[in-house]
Amino acid sequence: MTIEAVLWFFENYGFLAVLLLAFSEYLNIPIIPGGVVLPAAGVLIKLGYADFWLTVLSVSAAGLVAELALYGVSYIFSDRIRRFCLKRKKTASLYKKTTDIIDKHGSWGLFVARLIPILRSFVSIPAGLLGMKLPVYTAVSAAGNICYVLWNIALGYFLSSFFIL
Repeated sequence: MTIEAVLWFFENYGFLAVLLLAFSEYLNIPIIPGGVVLPAAGVLIKLGYADFWLTVLSVSAAGLVAELALYGVSYIFSDRIRRFCLKRKKTASLYKKTTDIIDKHGSWGLFVARLIPILRSFVSIPAGLLGMKLPVYTAVSAAGNICYVLWNIALGYFLSSFFIL
């Protein structure tokens, strides 16, 4: 999907669409990739359809709610999810990478993983499986989300001339 199509979607369905798409992306439901949604939100801000800081904080909060849901499910169903992840080549690789990061670097590893595409949305599962303390997980995830969202929205905002005719 192109950024023009995402902009059309946002213009027709409003700011709520940005939040719902970001929420679904953080839940690992790939409707539209976050790499397109967030820069498109930056373009909308540049066009005057939304407020910069309200968008950054709202999208970060929507992401945190989704991540907490993944963390909770992973924590509760840790044995079943671990077996599921390790049975598949792609998820086994992501699982190993993210658990290694968290095991080796703790909360700092979680923060860094929140900044890396693909790992950032997957890292909630190993964090829940490993039983990372919820207050630490929440604070570090919120900080990582804000940095990632801020960067991507700013990218769309400052490069909006490439997307606007």
